[in-house]
Order: sequence, then C-alpha cells, then structure tokens
Amino acid sequence: MSSSKACCVLVLALACPAVACGAGEGAGEGGEPALQSSTDGLTIAELQTGRVRGSFSRGGATLGFTLVAIADAHRATLVDEAGSPLLDVTLKDGVEDGLLLGGRAHVHGAIDGDQVLDGDGEAAKELEKNPATKLIPELKEALRAKGIDPAMFSASAAPPDSSHAQLGPKAWRDGSGFMHLGYGESWDFATLFFGATTFELRPEAGSTSAVFQVLTPWYNAPERFPWIERTFLVRRVYGAYRVRVSNNQLPLCWNGGCQNTTLMVKTW
Repeated sequence: MSSSKACCVLVLALACPAVACGAGEGAGEGGEPALQSSTDGLTIAELQTGRVRGSFSRGGATLGFTLVAIADAHRATLVDEAGSPLLDVTLKDGVEDGLLLGGRAHVHGAIDGDQVLDGDGEAAKELEKNPATKLIPELKEALRAKGIDPAMFSASAAPPDSSHAQLGPKAWRDGSGFMHLGYGESWDFATLFFGATTFELRPEAGSTSAVFQVLTPWYNAPERFPWIERTFLVRRVYGAYRVRVSNNQLPLCWNGGCQNTTLMVKTW
C-alpha cells in the first residue's frame, strides 16, 4: 500500500490526550492540567557518546528504547515490555526509513515530503493501539529533561523551501522552529518517530484555533482545538501517516483592519 502526501503517514492515537498548558477555556476538549516534563519513569541502562539505551514506564506500560548516532545517521529501536519489536527507524539526510512490528510494514520518505507505506496495512493500526507506543511523546520529553541531545530522538526543523507548494502569503517558519499559519493555511507533518509526536500550539497574538486531520487512505474525522489563547500541547502517536494542521479561525475585521489569528505550531 502506498500513500502520497495528501494521503499518508500514521493512524490517530485517539486514546492519547491533549494537554492544555494554561489554554483558554474551550481550547480543545478533554484538556488536562499541564504535565511538567520530568524524568519520572525513565531508566537509563547505557549512556555513552552516540548511544543511549533504557526503558520508560508510565500508566502501566513500558517502552524499551535504543538510540544510536552513527556518522550522519540516527537510528531508534523501540520494543515493548516483552521485548517484541515495535519500531526500527533510521533517519539520514532528512529521510526516515522504518520497519513496523518487526518488518510487517515498511515506511520510507522525507520528513518534509512524501512518504510511502508498504506491506501489511494493519500493522500501523496495531502499532497505534499498543500502550507502549503511546508513550513515545512522553519518552521524548523525559529524555529532554534528562539532558539527552534532542538530535538523538528528533529531526531538526529546517526552514521550508520558498517554492514549497504549501507555502502561502503568511506561512513561514521562524528561527525558534515555529511554523506560522495564517487563516486557511495548513502544514503537513511526518510523525513516524524522528518527526512530530508533540505539537506545541499557540497564537501569534490574541487567540487562534487549530484542526488536526490524519491523512490516511480512509476518512478520519478532524480533531478541532478552538480558541487557543496560550500555549497548548497535543501529544499524539500516529502509526504511519502524516497529520495536517490547519488554522481555521476567521479573523474579525473592523475600521479597515483585521485581528491577528495566526497559529504558531512547533513540533518535537
């Protein structure tokens, strides 16, 4: 099975909650108090230059991980508590190459481009449902809190090429990694492992809104986060498909001017 940019990358982990960080009332359904990044549940069994190995446990689930940096490539191997393979992903030159569930499916493609999923299409769904897989966003936060180099587990956000088809009059990425999306604009994010697992949303000024749409070959209902007034975190694990984040807050105009409803999106 193959999937294009408009139709590819990971299955929505519906059970993984959004976490509001002082968000305004109504900013996403089911919001919870902000969780401070901590090393709780993180066990480091091996730590040396270019290699980190350990486990991460929360909520009754355990995720084993091995992160390796060799030359210009980074590799992440993830297993469940029993040692069964979940993900084996290599990032090189901005391209992710990953095996799902021990090779039942294969994903290959650029972080900021098209990706292709081949093999067992059910593997992505099973991966998304696995309780250990859902710990990936919090694992990354715990590794950051531990002081592990983020390059070991996430791709750096390079400024998009000015000829990118998605760029509009307002869409641009600033020096701190935030993508700025004006009303009606969107951006697609890869979420296999080195791409996005936590989305940091905030308004450029005032308030804004966001819509998440998982780009699978089948229909997924969009997930809406209205009236975001402060920083709002969305932790998500998608099995092998891209997610499109859009700004749908219409600006109000009066006296010849319009309010700023630009959505700022940073992923890690």
